[in-house]
Amino acid sequence: MELIEEKVFEGLDFSSQKFEIAEYEHCKFIKCNFHETDVRGAVFSDVIFDQCDLAMMKINNSSFREVVCSSCKMIGIQFEHINPFGLSVKFVDTNLDHSNFYKVIMRKTNFINCSLKEVDFSDSDLTACVFDNCDFHLAIFDSTVLNNADFRTSYNYSIDPIANKIKQSRHSYPSVLGLVNQLDILID
Repeated sequence: MELIEEKVFEGLDFSSQKFEIAEYEHCKFIKCNFHETDVRGAVFSDVIFDQCDLAMMKINNSSFREVVCSSCKMIGIQFEHINPFGLSVKFVDTNLDHSNFYKVIMRKTNFINCSLKEVDFSDSDLTACVFDNCDFHLAIFDSTVLNNADFRTSYNYSIDPIANKIKQSRHSYPSVLGLVNQLDILID
């Protein structure tokens, strides 16, 4: 596999031109379009995606190691198919709506100012993740490990504390009420 190092890709449309499957190290993708692009098997190490459209990108067996996604559109990505070895991503100001993290181990991941609407986190491990100002409207948590996760500034989540592991997770009022939604109780 070809190694591409320290290169800046700006304004490219990979949805209409071929994306080269390679190992990208210390590269930046700025305002690039990856909509529905097949990046299967590519390796991204110390890579920044800035203001890119990555929606519906096919990431089967691709590697994301020390990747930062900033101001990106990442709707509908199937993270369950990503290569788990060395997986490390930081999401900032990014729309991840309708994405799937089923069984993905993403310990200590930072999600900052992200939209996580209708995202499936079933069976994933989000231990010690920071969710800073994230919207979880209709997100799915089922058998999810959320120990030591920080939800203090996030909202619209509904997490069943019996069906998920939430030990030492951090919450604030009024969003913490999302932990009792399943109890069918009234709180005044």
